[in-house]
Amino acid sequence: MINWKCENCGNNSKLKLEAEFAVDPIWCEDCGSAIDLYTFPLTSSLKEDLLKWGNDYGKWIDFETDSLVINGIELEEEFNKNGNKLAERIKGELGEKFTVTYSPSTSASMYYNYNNL
Repeated sequence: MINWKCENCGNNSKLKLEAEFAVDPIWCEDCGSAIDLYTFPLTSSLKEDLLKWGNDYGKWIDFETDSLVINGIELEEEFNKNGNKLAERIKGELGEKFTVTYSPSTSASMYYNYNNL
């Protein structure tokens, strides 16, 4: 049995997978604190995959022009598919005690909608 609790609020079962710039992608669902992957009880291979996935966040945005790159919508869709798979892997490793929700990226569609008003 995995013994873990959020350092900030004491939550011990509700997690969210959500990529963001410059922070590990697992969050406490209750208080919103980012969780340090190095201290979280997952296998090394899953932690590595999560870090690689998180580092790909925003690859669909050209920050110099503040616009989508070519195929930006498709890149974000693929990123979200991978995020769903990673959320399932987290659930598999942690077991039934934990709930893991995936919060998909929507930034590409926001950029697209804004630029096509």
